[in-house]
Amino acid sequence: MFSHFFPKIINTSEEEFQFNKEMIASSYKFAFSLFKILAKEDESCFFSPFSIYVALCLMYVGAKDETAKEIEKYLHLPPDKDKFLHSLRLFLNQLKTSKLNIVTKIFIEKSYNLKGEYKDTIKKYFDSKSKLLDLKKNNANAEKCINSWVSTKTGKKIQNIIPAGTLNKDTRLVLISAIHFKDNWLLKFDKKYTYDDVFYLNKEKSIKIPMMRITNHFNFIQKDSYKVLELLYENKDFKMIIILPNEIEGLCKLHEDITHLNIDEIIQDLRLEKVIITLLKFKLEKYTDFNHALQILGIKTMFTHEADFSDLYDSNQEHLFVNKILHKAVIEVNEKGTEAAVSTTVSTVVPVCLRIMYEFKADHPFRFYIFYKGAILFAGKYVPIPDE
Repeated sequence: MFSHFFPKIINTSEEEFQFNKEMIASSYKFAFSLFKILAKEDESCFFSPFSIYVALCLMYVGAKDETAKEIEKYLHLPPDKDKFLHSLRLFLNQLKTSKLNIVTKIFIEKSYNLKGEYKDTIKKYFDSKSKLLDLKKNNANAEKCINSWVSTKTGKKIQNIIPAGTLNKDTRLVLISAIHFKDNWLLKFDKKYTYDDVFYLNKEKSIKIPMMRITNHFNFIQKDSYKVLELLYENKDFKMIIILPNEIEGLCKLHEDITHLNIDEIIQDLRLEKVIITLLKFKLEKYTDFNHALQILGIKTMFTHEADFSDLYDSNQEHLFVNKILHKAVIEVNEKGTEAAVSTTVSTVVPVCLRIMYEFKADHPFRFYIFYKGAILFAGKYVPIPDE
């Protein structure tokens, strides 16, 4: 399982390679578990499972007992914590490209003390630092400082990750994981072929929306109930996978049918075909409180007074538990490519004869992912409402 997703990282041993596979597989499973919960809503969704995964791993480093066990279980983390953190560091280093920026930071009440060992660990494995703020008495300034940092790190795509009034006198720590991705399509859509066309919300309702068009060779497969298309970016380590149900109202069944166990097989089955693609230009901006979704998943203790993060802070400090996990994600898809933000070389041969031409017309709700070497950086579904 997951075999085709893991090109070996340069200058790593075979043992490190195996642990890297385990780390990516764990983030992959977590992404699908979380998406299954979010996809039940009747509207568009977009989020970065990898950003949430990294943020929870930062908390995992400071967690103990039942708090740590729940995070470990539902993030599908390998049992060897040190080797896992080492492989995560290797992968995060790989993500440092001109196309992608993922950063983490802990903002902490200025009278509070993080353990030196915790600060050393997050610096070593996450390249993360902490910053002291007056969270008790000057919430407004703290919110402004955090929002400004996130805006800068996401190319100004994410504004006001913390709405005014979110922080209060009881807030002691704010952990931020921000990710920004921008790249062009390997094969770009020509603007002169973009024009308004019908997009079906359901069998009875439709809207007019700008649709892009291109005909070329793409990795593609057509199944009985859905089609799958791969769109590569200029940096071929990144790719978008779009899964389009054949039926206009087939998205709900698609969510039931597609799991992390079979999407790997589906992607392996993709074949280079000549495809006529019709894909809408779209932009999604979603603000999500993940407390509820994570508790449905099974991560519950860290949100209660039973939480144990005693490896994170000095023992003489007040008891800590998680109050909110806020997540804001933005994606824009156009003729040139994709820009996405949140507060991650395939060699092919063209057959000599390609007589069949397939059509991939995304004119009704669909599901999509952005991958980097097997890790799901972003996931979403597009279900527009009339005023979008």
